[in-house]
Amino acid sequence: CELDVMQILWDLGPEMNQPEIKEELERRKSRVYGRTTIATWMTRLKNAGFVSSVAHGRSEERRVGKECRS
Repeated sequence: CELDVMQILWDLGPEMNQPEIKEELERRKSRVYGRTTIATWMTRLKNAGFVSSVAHGRSEERRVGKECRS
């Protein structure tokens, strides 16, 4: 499922926030996901070094790919 999230970020851009990712994932997979499910997958991707994020108030800016592994 983390791969599905990465595919969305690659396709639509790393600036997407978690609600946008959730909406797009639900559209692509034709099923409903919990908000915390998406948050868990994002945390796993961040911990693995595939995604980084910077908090901006209540939202986050993301970076995807090798550049976030520094």
